[in-house]
Amino acid sequence: MPNRPPKQKRSGKVNPPVSGALASQLASAFLNASRLCMPIPGETGVEYKIDGKMVAPAVVCAAFSAEIGLKALLIKEGNFDPDVDCQHPPFPLFGKLSDHVQAAMIRAAGMDRASFELQLQNAKDVFVKWRYLNEIEHKSVNLDFVLKIVPAIESVARQAYPES
Repeated sequence: MPNRPPKQKRSGKVNPPVSGALASQLASAFLNASRLCMPIPGETGVEYKIDGKMVAPAVVCAAFSAEIGLKALLIKEGNFDPDVDCQHPPFPLFGKLSDHVQAAMIRAAGMDRASFELQLQNAKDVFVKWRYLNEIEHKSVNLDFVLKIVPAIESVARQAYPES
């Protein structure tokens, strides 16, 4: 049997070792799943339609990609705490990253810092709300989050783990 690092505990459960490389791969996979559900204009030549039947899965996959990508970067920087960072909102995770990683994401998104941070703050409940879309009345999502910020997070996470 291979020699494995000790297991970590979170909320009384025993968890396998945390892998930043695997998290980066999952961020890419969920972003790809999002793009299959809701093709990005210009990338695939398919016109984007908000009333398409696959929009909710696309948004959920995009939000999950952002969360996992941010966690992959926290792991890479040695700043991931599974007891604290087991949340969905992206802004607190982003805030724990180094300034140079934050700046790389903002550049990749083609946005200024204030707009980027505002969109992350506004996306705090996207993952939770869009999973249960049938239970909420107001259905909206900012396309800058889905089309700019999520791909920027995934890109920076993928660059952090080039061996993956």
